[in-house]
Amino acid sequence: EPNTEFFSRPPALPDDDRLWEIYQRGGALLRQAGLDDYEVSAWSLPGAQSRHNLNYWTFGDYLALGAGGHGKVSLADGRILRYWKTRQPDAYLNRIGSRTAGSEAIEPEDRPLEFMMNALRLKSGTDERLYGEHTGLPLSSIAVKLEQLRNENLIVPDRLQATAKGQRYLNSLLEHFL
Repeated sequence: EPNTEFFSRPPALPDDDRLWEIYQRGGALLRQAGLDDYEVSAWSLPGAQSRHNLNYWTFGDYLALGAGGHGKVSLADGRILRYWKTRQPDAYLNRIGSRTAGSEAIEPEDRPLEFMMNALRLKSGTDERLYGEHTGLPLSSIAVKLEQLRNENLIVPDRLQATAKGQRYLNSLLEHFL
């Protein structure tokens, strides 16, 4: 993010092969400690996954609370909105009326990527029916893409779930929904 130390002076990173080796070794250590990788970047003891994060990854709604908070709501008329609160605490506290600084609609053409970008982070994926429930779009709207991804062994049959190969190449998999 701009205005951070990492942005102004990014660290030198190892090459992709070395990163993969580090990831595999780290995963082995975490598994030995009894943790499971239930999401691309999250590990937990069995049954102790973050419900808060699981809601994000299944494209659920959430509230923006406090200065700089972000939220997503699905409205009765089918619109899906993202909104955010005033960032600076003083400005947030002094704002009269709404403390919402802005909002934007997630347009229907953007919803397939938005949903899949979240749901495919979960190692267990999600039920196909949630796609329609959370996007307002029929699963048939992405059926051709899903079939192609299944043929490439990137997504499992009958579920919105990346295979091990799909998890490893998740960013490339998601490009199909751009």
